Amino acid sequence: MCTGTGACYFPLRAVLVLVKASRPYYKFLLIPLLVFTNLACSESPMQRAEKHMQQGQLYYEEGNAEKARVEVKNAVDIYPRNGKSWFLLGLIYEQLGKWREALAAYGKAVEIDPGHSEASLKAGQLYLRGGFPDSALEMAESVLVSEPDNVKASMIQASAYMSKGKAEQAVLIAEQLIELVPGYSDAVVLLALYYNNNGKPARAIALLDEGIDVNPGNTRLLYLQARVLSSAGKMGRAADLVGDLISLEPENPEYRIWLAAIRSKQGRELDARTI
Repeated sequence: MCTGTGACYFPLRAVLVLVKASRPYYKFLLIPLLVFTNLACSESPMQRAEKHMQQGQLYYEEGNAEKARVEVKNAVDIYPRNGKSWFLLGLIYEQLGKWREALAAYGKAVEIDPGHSEASLKAGQLYLRGGFPDSALEMAESVLVSEPDNVKASMIQASAYMSKGKAEQAVLIAEQLIELVPGYSDAVVLLALYYNNNGKPARAIALLDEGIDVNPGNTRLLYLQARVLSSAGKMGRAADLVGDLISLEPENPEYRIWLAAIRSKQGRELDARTI
């Protein structure tokens, strides 16, 4: 039998019945039997939880999120003071699309281990997605105190400032980021949107060109660049980029409809019909 603390034992009566049934050898069996039963049940809660977490990690890496959730939930129920288990549970909930549960798990990881920067950053990203820039900013700045060069934390900070209407601060941080990490896609998107929306499409196009050079095949950058070029009347280049998007994601019908519309605007009706 095992107690809630992980300590295990066999009832004395059961042991005596077992060894007496083996007379006249029970004297020789008693000591090794007791040793064996103690070893079999001597795992601590931490060790038991670790086994569940390792199995959960395997399921998570295989993409089997529901089985992973069951294993890691067992781990945190058995031993709730492991920040790594809570962080993994947060990743699993994200994979399942359960954002609220993921945020709670990341929060628990940070509560147990305030230095768990990955959990803080994941929480910050979820706060941004949920429309809570102040909370996102708090998470990012808690990381930047000890890791002032953390790029992800700075990006969350910039995005939070932009969401709060503090565009100057957001742009300053994002510009610093692309100097530090040329072509950093998140910063490129933020800046390109800002400049294009504020009457500076040439600056937006230049930034996106740099980002695409560093990140070829990045559909988000290609999509945004095609939109900016279209709005600037540069239909030829826009059409080329939409063609690239079709090559990368041929199953997406939006791109074909978009390319047909561009060809139509160019007066190429026949080409538009055959796309």
